[in-house]
Amino acid sequence: MHSANFYADREPGRVRDFYVGALMLAIPKWEYLYGTRSSLGRKGSFGLDFGEVYKRSVVGVRVFGVPARERASIAAYFDGMNRDYEAKAHDTEYQRGEVKYGYMDLNCAKTIGSAFKYGARYDAIEIRSAPRLAWRKAKAALQSNTRTTTTSSRCTSWETCCATR
Repeated sequence: MHSANFYADREPGRVRDFYVGALMLAIPKWEYLYGTRSSLGRKGSFGLDFGEVYKRSVVGVRVFGVPARERASIAAYFDGMNRDYEAKAHDTEYQRGEVKYGYMDLNCAKTIGSAFKYGARYDAIEIRSAPRLAWRKAKAALQSNTRTTTTSSRCTSWETCCATR
């Protein structure tokens, strides 16, 4: 399974305590859900901790029926995101500003949605960016749950995309 690395936000001190070598992580599903150790090494962690299934806030979205060629395109797109992260790229097709994790911007939902939209060419998926101004980001954070909203819109879009393929 793939997940955006919460610690790939370039905050000072993260490199000392957490794995920050990639934005997009490929992690065995069982390890992500139930693991107490990371195959990424001693600094590896998923989200905020190990064993995400034990937390109250876990939301899983499974996408069935994605052809092998499209899954390969998605994985290749994640590789490109990691190259962009390593190069500290700015203003890509999927991100306005620097490519790094952002809870209210380049989060797990946006990275996964972007890979489906731009990597696998699921054109019906709508990708939202965070507001440019800091005060608007704060207002948006208070008024919505971006991850839940984004995930819900992806599910609707995936159903639409898959039904027409």
